Amino acid sequence: MIRKTLPCQSLIALVLVLATAALADDGRGGDSLRGEKYQLALAKTYNMQAHDHARMLDKYAALGERVPADVVKEHAAAIRFNANAARKSFAKLGETANNPALAGQFAQMQQRLNKVTELADRLEAQVEQEGSGESQLVGSQSAEISRQLRANHVDAQEADGNFYGSDSESYYFTGEGHFVD
Repeated sequence: MIRKTLPCQSLIALVLVLATAALADDGRGGDSLRGEKYQLALAKTYNMQAHDHARMLDKYAALGERVPADVVKEHAAAIRFNANAARKSFAKLGETANNPALAGQFAQMQQRLNKVTELADRLEAQVEQEGSGESQLVGSQSAEISRQLRANHVDAQEADGNFYGSDSESYYFTGEGHFVD
């Protein structure tokens, strides 16, 4: 009896694995889907790193003292670098997105990153002329940069739903959410 049920159970398991793989593929090739997951995770990482630098500027400005130009330049350069890198990843995602709403969302995230770059450039230019930045100016500019990057993070988290079933109990334990964390 065991010999007869074992092949049947193996066949059922194989069918379930193939059906699950077909559903997870969602019509896109495995390599393509893996690349999209990676690009989204990469964009989110760069977005978060830019946000960290904006928060550092805001914390420095919160001391109520003038912020030295070299501090502003260092963080503005890091914000710009990370925003540009995130924009490139979102652009790659926008090119491959099968869903027009998702492509629009990625385009909106790129627009926010354009604004972040513009704000970082403007802040750096204002502070460079004076040799240091008034804490209120640096604080308000870095807070606006932060708002833009937080909005991107929220949208990117929402976009994760197109790639992962984050509501499933096994999400964090199977490795399915590897590129999301």
